[in-house]
Amino acid sequence: LVPRSKLRLNRNNDGYYQDYIVPLQKLPQRGLRASEQLLRRAFEWFRAKVADTYRDGQDLARFLDTMSDRLFFTVITVTDELNAFKVFETLNSRGVRLSPADLLKNYLFSVVARETSHAHDIDTLERRWDDMVQVLGGDSLPDFLRAHWNSRRRFVREADLFKTIRAGTPNRGAVFELVRQMEEDIGLYTALSRPEDPLWSKDDRRYVQALRHFSVRQPWPLLMAAHRRFDAAGFSEILRACMVITFRSNVIAGLASNEQERVYSAVVQRIVGGELVTIGDTIRALAPVYVPDEQFWAAFTERTLRTTAPRNHRVARYILIQIERHLTGIEHDADNPATTLEHVLPEKPGENWPDFETDPTAETAYQLGNLTLLEADPSRKIGNAAFAVKQPVLAVSAFDMSRRIAAENAEWTIERLANRQRWLAQQAAAIWRIAQLDGRG
Repeated sequence: LVPRSKLRLNRNNDGYYQDYIVPLQKLPQRGLRASEQLLRRAFEWFRAKVADTYRDGQDLARFLDTMSDRLFFTVITVTDELNAFKVFETLNSRGVRLSPADLLKNYLFSVVARETSHAHDIDTLERRWDDMVQVLGGDSLPDFLRAHWNSRRRFVREADLFKTIRAGTPNRGAVFELVRQMEEDIGLYTALSRPEDPLWSKDDRRYVQALRHFSVRQPWPLLMAAHRRFDAAGFSEILRACMVITFRSNVIAGLASNEQERVYSAVVQRIVGGELVTIGDTIRALAPVYVPDEQFWAAFTERTLRTTAPRNHRVARYILIQIERHLTGIEHDADNPATTLEHVLPEKPGENWPDFETDPTAETAYQLGNLTLLEADPSRKIGNAAFAVKQPVLAVSAFDMSRRIAAENAEWTIERLANRQRWLAQQAAAIWRIAQLDGRG
């Protein structure tokens, strides 16, 4: 009377299923994997439902007959494992879709299991895979996989990721080499989203912080390739170049990121292929996505950032803090709550600002020329007050840019605001520049 189940679960859950659930044993509740806890809770839920609904054996037998009569099984014959995974992904689309990482893990384990009879290989692969998942934390494994692959090989889009990696890992040796390379890259990948990571120098931390403010990841495969190829100083130059390109192109000029991704991928191929061996040549290869000064100035003088959106608010603070640093040499903390973003013309001007009542765009308050840095307490006190009230407060600010507004403007008009925005554009062009690409170095 030993039950023989026709159903086999994966290697993580089959023991619990066969030893406790199939023979209807008392289910242990401690020392379980998360997936085993899910199995236990699901089983106990159904057992309670059946016990409450069917009071005797006849009712239960009728229920089982009804269930078995209504069950249908579909058999789909496929030509290889890739098609099997794709079919399962499609059939599973109403539940939790399989990501490329899920598909890849299944495939890698099947390759190793097919080529070896040693459980040690599977255990080693599983441990190393789980360790990488732990390192990533809240980061997406599919995103890391794609960045990792694109930093070493030809560019692949997310939809083709599993198919491409599968073709590149046909045997056990290739599987473990892929895992080794992933382990080599994962530390830098996670650090790129964490400016506080001990990997970074003071300058690098500032560049990584900026990229996080900009919410872009297109340069990451290039940065991963550069980190493997160049020394720390060379990598820092490329990291700064990617930050400057992103600022000029994405943040100010508002250009699409598709072209950047194509250029970054081409540069990766030249690094991996050994064609680009110096920092200067690598940075010059990024010229197609570097917005030149004339275009940058024109875009900056028209740029608005609606600071009601959290990302825009962070970016505006970042821009002003970097310009203040450029003017005074003083480093300010972008996350310091004691520093606030002040709109000289308030977001809701009211009767104190009659010259702006007919503003046709209603965007003037969000132009960069209207924004400055101010201490939080004075900012709260002046609120939506007229410029005559704000001027003496700005004049005694700790921030040089705010004192300049008070000293250089007897009143605040659309023309004065536009003049300041042009001045800010000049400062920005001097800060966010790459000497090798703008003809001045």
